[in-house]
Amino acid sequence: MDWRDALVERYPVLLRDGSGRAVGRPGVGDGWARIVVRAIGRILAAGSSTGDAVRILGIAEKYGTLRISIDVSHRSTAVAAIEEAVALAEAASECTCDICGGEGMLYESGNVLSTRCVAHGAGAPVPVSPGWENIRIVRHVKAGKVRTVSCRRYDRATDTLIDVPPSALGLDE
Repeated sequence: MDWRDALVERYPVLLRDGSGRAVGRPGVGDGWARIVVRAIGRILAAGSSTGDAVRILGIAEKYGTLRISIDVSHRSTAVAAIEEAVALAEAASECTCDICGGEGMLYESGNVLSTRCVAHGAGAPVPVSPGWENIRIVRHVKAGKVRTVSCRRYDRATDTLIDVPPSALGLDE
């Protein structure tokens, strides 16, 4: 049994649907196992603290980074903490090799994106403007205009997201 199956067996309420199918079984490389396990722990801690029903609908790679789809009771008071757990996991995947778990960057080979270390990278690294490394921007449409809600930098060493003023990135509201 590999780590993916072990997670489903350990957390069936979180990773299986009502009919018992393993809808939340991770479909990602071994290099992201630690990220996924940490995210599940954070999601459970956030949901357990309020007794809210939480289900993971999918854990997959998309455009070279981790995506975790969740379903949380709409009455949940833990939604923000669960969304933060997902944001941290997705941010961690953006700088972690999906094969070995080492420090990585986004590579493009043909039309395929993957986050890899130098040893496992295929194709060419996707260029990132100086100062924009590991930046996550959240935007929403409000009153017909796109608004920047937050700009945060992921710090791999501390596994945290740090607020960055939009103006520091040259973004004006």
